[in-house]
Amino acid sequence: YQRLDRLLEQVNAVNAQLLSEDIMAKDADDDGATAEGIDLTSTTLDFDEKTEEAWRYSPDRGNVAFGSAVHGWAFRIETFAEMVAGKMGAKPQALQKVLWGEWAFSPKTKRAYRRPAGDTKSKPMFVQFVLEQLWRVYGAVHKEIQLEQLQKMQAQIPAWSDVDLSRLHAGSSATRDLLSRWLPFADCVLKMAAEQLPSPVE
Repeated sequence: YQRLDRLLEQVNAVNAQLLSEDIMAKDADDDGATAEGIDLTSTTLDFDEKTEEAWRYSPDRGNVAFGSAVHGWAFRIETFAEMVAGKMGAKPQALQKVLWGEWAFSPKTKRAYRRPAGDTKSKPMFVQFVLEQLWRVYGAVHKEIQLEQLQKMQAQIPAWSDVDLSRLHAGSSATRDLLSRWLPFADCVLKMAAEQLPSPVE
């Protein structure tokens, strides 16, 4: 989780830098730049915060997908928010806002709370409700077949209802078969593109 978080921060930092350079260049064209450059004491550089926010990548906004092209799976935060919400008695839209970031879940109060700085006891909800579900599948099929564990999962994953688990052999092929059924890569990316990219008609 920490690695994914740092990677996303780096992407956003680079994106913000490119965006600010683009805006500064446009302001220079509008206001006039001399051969010596832009006079920052007299030129107003209007940095549009709404534009910056529009180009920020964040899983809770639906413009970030996690996946594996090798094993054919991908998901967005909303995928797991919809899966988990019913079990927690939560609304998917509300859960989506706390499945990424420094949020933890209290089983006693059934509420999400901000993890204190330096907290090493609680788990981020992304780890607890998303990554651990994926690790469980990998652990049960990638290196060795854990049939009993897979059968428990099968009862909760409709996409596996017609899979004969007893015929699976541990390895990448079985991993891809199960995960691509559960979290299809193409479906996830296509839906994200349709929702996030500008309409060709417009």
